[in-house]
Amino acid sequence: MMENCVKVTMYRSYSLLTFTLIVIYLFMFPTNARAEVLNENDFHFIVNNDDTVTIVKYEGKESHLSIPNTLDEKKVTTIGENAFQSKGLTNIFIPDCITEIKAYAFASNPLSTIYMMNAQMSINEFAFAENQVQKNDVTIWGYDESTAMAFADKYEHHFDSFDAVYGSDQHQLKFSPDGTTYTCLDAVIFNAFKPGGAILLEQIKNKADETNFFINIFKKIFSRWLIII
Repeated sequence: MMENCVKVTMYRSYSLLTFTLIVIYLFMFPTNARAEVLNENDFHFIVNNDDTVTIVKYEGKESHLSIPNTLDEKKVTTIGENAFQSKGLTNIFIPDCITEIKAYAFASNPLSTIYMMNAQMSINEFAFAENQVQKNDVTIWGYDESTAMAFADKYEHHFDSFDAVYGSDQHQLKFSPDGTTYTCLDAVIFNAFKPGGAILLEQIKNKADETNFFINIFKKIFSRWLIII
């Protein structure tokens, strides 16, 4: 009887020890930390538990960079720690699928312009550390009352609002160069305009103004020609 009690006690002790070790292991090495690192178009990433993606490293050479919406046909939601650190980035487009930017994700880059499309994005306080000598040399574009606006204000970066150039529905810009209405700023438009130190949206507006100027002149000439006839 005594022997059976000892066996039961030892079994419970071993079970408790095993359970404790499993908990400690999972705490110290979460699933994502053990996830396989995949690669697509210079982006190294891991697949999260919810089947979304975290970018963990970038090996490309682009200075004018658009963060992809998907990798391996899965939505990109997180930019991991140090993922784009010291990559010579000057202008970056961060789409609205990104919900979190972790510490030092874009640290030590000569950034001049950052476009943040998600108004509720979580931004670590060190996400853009050590980018410029003067903090206001970095311009952040975002929505009014967004986390981008709060981040720019807190860390003394210059902020420009999308609300100043978007229509009332915030899905179309207020101008239509070449007769084509630009939809909400996206990666395609971003990649079509190389800022080269200038603000992207200012370039688009200037192009629109220039195009509309010549269109208006043509209309005036044509209307006068009709009157003469």
